[in-house]
Amino acid sequence: MSKLIGYIDFDGVLLDTEKELFKEYHELKNKGIDITRERYLIEKDWEIWLKQADIIGDSLEILKKNFERDFSILTTIHSFNEGKAKIDYLRKNGVKNNVILVPYICKKHEVVDPKGNVLVDDYGGNLIGWQASGGVAIRFSNSSQKKYDDFSVVSNLNMAFEIIEQLRID
Repeated sequence: MSKLIGYIDFDGVLLDTEKELFKEYHELKNKGIDITRERYLIEKDWEIWLKQADIIGDSLEILKKNFERDFSILTTIHSFNEGKAKIDYLRKNGVKNNVILVPYICKKHEVVDPKGNVLVDDYGGNLIGWQASGGVAIRFSNSSQKKYDDFSVVSNLNMAFEIIEQLRID
């Protein structure tokens, strides 16, 4: 039997990068600036953006404490600059887990093998594809819901790690 691997999303699970990001994009569009969403994301200064983003709960500390377990960060990127900035941010904050960069034109379940492995993500589309490909999908949300569609819901990484450890025992 192969070893279960846990994959943790970056945006919306570790850092709250998206809330203000798309607010800024829509403000530019409302000012009449002709910019596509793709171009906006490619040209973004990700190093500065990540520095100002809020850490969700104590996610980075939890990752550092659980480094010996088999978890990788699986994050969608829109540019190489975004990918490098995410890796640099994690390393500067003491997170040593592997980081797998997923080009935005790919799906997470196409980049790594989900079969029998776990994905913790806040985006339902990623979870649906993961589960349909034989993986275990856990939705990350700050809500008090215990279930979301067919997914277990966690509001912090400790909860996710508890579920993953139970799956490893079973």
